[in-house]
Order: sequence, then structure tokens, then C-alpha cells
Amino acid sequence: MSTDKVFKMKHVFTDLLNMEKDKYHHLPAEIHFNIPWKLGVYVDGSGAYFYLHCDKFHGIEEWSIDTNIVMNIRKIFGENDSISIDRVFSQDIGSNSHIKFFSLGEMDSYLINGNVTIELNVTINGTTGIKESFRTFNESEFSDVVLIAGDLKFHVIKMYLAAHSTYFNTLFHGNFKESGKPEIELKDVDPYDLQHFLEVLYGESSVDNDTVTGILKLGDMYDARTAIRRCEEFLLEKSKHPLKMKFISAVRYNMDRLKEKCLSEMNTVAEIVDVVPEDADQFCPTVWKELFLKAYSSH
Repeated sequence: MSTDKVFKMKHVFTDLLNMEKDKYHHLPAEIHFNIPWKLGVYVDGSGAYFYLHCDKFHGIEEWSIDTNIVMNIRKIFGENDSISIDRVFSQDIGSNSHIKFFSLGEMDSYLINGNVTIELNVTINGTTGIKESFRTFNESEFSDVVLIAGDLKFHVIKMYLAAHSTYFNTLFHGNFKESGKPEIELKDVDPYDLQHFLEVLYGESSVDNDTVTGILKLGDMYDARTAIRRCEEFLLEKSKHPLKMKFISAVRYNMDRLKEKCLSEMNTVAEIVDVVPEDADQFCPTVWKELFLKAYSSH
């Protein structure tokens, strides 16, 4: 893939030394080159670690991202300090990169009114197992509303979303204060999931082993049957996910064809027991009856 992929992240960490200790404090994810990233700091009693977190789902597909990270930290006096490291993020190695530790004594050079300014310049040298975005939602001239998830904005068309989602149809055409707003914030929505969900609604082939769970969640949240149907087709035909994940998803999101296929693949009592969730309330009495009858017939 292209080696000319560079992005920048910048943040002012306010009142740094009074942050809660022994805890990772990270910012909302930013998506760069179809990969979610979080800038953060870990503070303990001896100092602070600044880090970059790759928030890509640790699914069943292998992936890796070879990067060079240059961190610039603003000083009170003189030129800013710069630290450069090479880091590979991957499914196996992990997703956190501790860029630099500063002791409490060292932090005195960077604290300006208790705040620290960090800027990262990240170069992606190469990737494996990372898909390019099928579509970007940044064309304001072709949209009439902006959806906001985290720090990202998605320029979309009301009529198109309303045709595929009863939630958005009601939101855009009902008597709600958000109906006429040019920008609408979607609370507690992962921008990475929203990117793939919108791609599916716009007809792209974005469902894969890493994205299917997030798309299903939003498809259910926004009552978008097209998205759920596309996910069901993927889980029926191409998914590498285990039977338990498929069956629980089929029950949760009312994917009847997938549920029947999963039941047909349960040939032993052990396989039936394996799909039982820890929380029994996840299954309604009808599903428990189906599992009981399947187990009975397997003897």
C-alpha cells in the first residue's frame, strides 16, 4: 500500500498533574486512513506517559500498521522538544504505543499554567489487513445535514437516510428540536462503526469480520433493516466468526435465516451448550424451547 500516509493529532492536556492517577486518559477516536486512533496520557505518582492508541478492533482478521511517530511537546522556554519512535501496531503485538515518559521533575519544563501541549505527526509506512474507506462523507455541497460522532462529521442526505432507517425518518421529519438543525450529534456512537454503517446504507460492501458487530449494533439502534440484512448475508455466507457469536447475534437482531442455519449446525449437546449465553435473559422462552428440542433430538 502507499507509503505516503501522514496525519497529525494535537491536544492540550489541562491540569495534567491533577488528573486521576493510575488511569489511561484518552481522547475520542479520530479516524485517519480508515483507522481509529486515540491520543492519550497515563498519569501516576511518578510522572506521565504520553501514548498513541490504535483503536482497531482485535477481531479474527490479521492486521498490522508500521508507523513512525514524532511527538512535539511545547516547552515554557526555548524550542519545543521532539521525540521520534518507530512502532508497529498489530493484532498480536498490541495497540498502545508509550511514546515518552516524563518524570514529575521533567514535567516542570512543559507545564504552562498546569497544561501540556502535545502534537503527534504520524507516518504510516505500510499496512496489512487494513481496508481503505469505500466512501468519504465530507462533501458538504451534496448533503443537507451533518451527523457528528465523536470528533468526526459525516455529511449525508436526509431523504436517503430516512428511506433506509425509521429512526432517521422520524428524526428528520418529526416534531423534534433536532429536525431542523444543520448538525446533529449522535451520542455514544463510535465514529468507526458509523463510517461502515453509512457505507452499507450507501450500497458499499463494507461488512467484514471486523465491522459486522458494529454495523449490526447501529442497524438495530436506528432500525435500518437494509444494514441488518446485509450483515445476515455476510454471516450466512462468509463469516469466520464462531457459531456462538452467530447464534447470539441472530437472536438479538432477529435474523431468522441465520438462526435456522446455526440450529442446523448444532449436532451435539456440547455444541448446543456452547452457544448458551452467560445471561439467560438474552434468550426469550421461544429460543430456549428451540434449544431444548434440539438437544433432545440430538440424544
